[in-house]
Amino acid sequence: MKKPPVIHDLKNERPDLAPPLPGVMAILPVLFYLTVVGSVALSIMSVMATEKAAASEESAIASEASEQAQTVLIQTELTAINEELARAKEVEAWVHSTRPLMTMVTSIINSVKTGNTLTSLLLARAPENPEHVDMTLLINNGGSAQVEETRNALSKEGYQAFREDTRSADRSNRMGDVTYSAVFVNNGTPK
Repeated sequence: MKKPPVIHDLKNERPDLAPPLPGVMAILPVLFYLTVVGSVALSIMSVMATEKAAASEESAIASEASEQAQTVLIQTELTAINEELARAKEVEAWVHSTRPLMTMVTSIINSVKTGNTLTSLLLARAPENPEHVDMTLLINNGGSAQVEETRNALSKEGYQAFREDTRSADRSNRMGDVTYSAVFVNNGTPK
């Protein structure tokens, strides 16, 4: 003999309060499970996109670092080129500034007579007054006669002497050692 369940005996029958749900409503649990699966798929896609973005960011940072290193290298090369250009401009300026002195040096050398010697020739220009050329000339075995020859040669090239000074150990010896110093200005008209 079969015993009926105990719970069934305690439960009394209740009348239905509402009519049963339509059959279309059976789709609700299916939609719920599809939504759960969709949200899991979207979460996985979001994690994958985040990892891809992080990898892309790392590659962009590495690319930026290499670009910055290349920029620093180019800047270093550019600085070296600019320094070399500045030195080249200094040499060019020096060459252009010495050109006027070349005629002066040539005139001085050509004015030295046979048997006379020049021990020292010093030409200097001050940056604040570049048209004035300070000259100091040390003559051996030529004396004041050689000074006069040099002065005449420079005068023929258009140089005019100012503040001349001739010094000699023996003033009576016209052909001995002489130190001649003067400031020359080129008046631009050779004679």
